[in-house]
Order: sequence, then structure tokens, then C-alpha cells
Amino acid sequence: MITEAELLAQAAAITADNAEDYGSCSADLNWYYKDRMLVIRGTGPMEVYAAEGQAPWFSYAKTMYYVVIEDGCTKISNTAFSAFLSLVQVVIPESVTEIGSSAFRYTYRLTHIDLPSGLTVIEGLTFQKSGLKSIVIPEGVTRIGINAFQYCGDLAEVKLPSTLTTIEANAFAGTPVKNSIKLP
Repeated sequence: MITEAELLAQAAAITADNAEDYGSCSADLNWYYKDRMLVIRGTGPMEVYAAEGQAPWFSYAKTMYYVVIEDGCTKISNTAFSAFLSLVQVVIPESVTEIGSSAFRYTYRLTHIDLPSGLTVIEGLTFQKSGLKSIVIPEGVTRIGINAFQYCGDLAEVKLPSTLTTIEANAFAGTPVKNSIKLP
């Protein structure tokens, strides 16, 4: 696994001039793809992608290993990385306060992710059938949505925040931790 510092340095070097592909993902956010890495750069929320396959970088779903979302992005859209079968590492900045439904669904090779401290809700299906082995839900999160971690077959450790008040139906169904989850 590449360190976060190395990923950030590689991402900083990717521009429209040297990217293999690039485009916009909202009025003030752009994306750049190079060497199996996607970089999201700019400010504000991503456009809404209502269904899997609508993100403009979806053509790289089978070959993309790394995603670096730079500081300034505030929301990761629904289905933004759903079914990204090769994705192994994601860097999410503290500026992200929302992660949409199904954003990392079917990311089988994604075994670890650090969630930003400003997050308040984990939407339904967000990590369903991902390869996560453990997750630390940050303080401030109050709700984990329906099926959020469902069928994460390797999810053996979950740390819940004291701020959590609601775990919706089947949030941890089909995981090794499903019977040991208790609200703090």
C-alpha cells in the first residue's frame, strides 16, 4: 500500500496537461485520471449521479486503483465509485461532510478507508459488499443508513462514536460483526 503522503504528492503532479483523461464533476470540481489514479480537485459538492455508471470516470472502474479527493470537495456523490472493482485506496479530505448512498458499493478490493471527522451520516448502501476489514466511524456521525455495510464479509472490527443514535435496518447484516454491534 502506498502511503497517503505519497498518494497526495502523486496527485498534486497530475494536471490537465499530463492527464490521460479529465473533465468536470460540478461547476467548481474537476477530475483527472492518470496511471490508475483519479484526482478530484476544486471546491464544493460533486454532481449527483443517480445510478451506477453515471460518474464521468466510470470507464476506468475496472482499472482504477487509487482515488485522491483533494481538500475543498464537500460531498462524494451517490454511486461515485460503485462497482470500482480494482479500487484499493482512497484519500478523503476533512472538507468532505457527506458521502452519498452507494458511493463505495461493490468495491471488493477496498479493505481500509479513513473517514473525515466532519461526517455526520453514513448513507444507506454506502459500503455494501466492499472489502473493508475494519472501520472507525468518526465522532459526529449520528446515523448509519440501511444496508450501509451489508455483506462486507471481512468486516471484523467496527468502532462506533458516542454521537451515534441510529443504526438502520441491516446496516451490518452479513458481516462477522452483525451480532456484536451495540450503540455506545
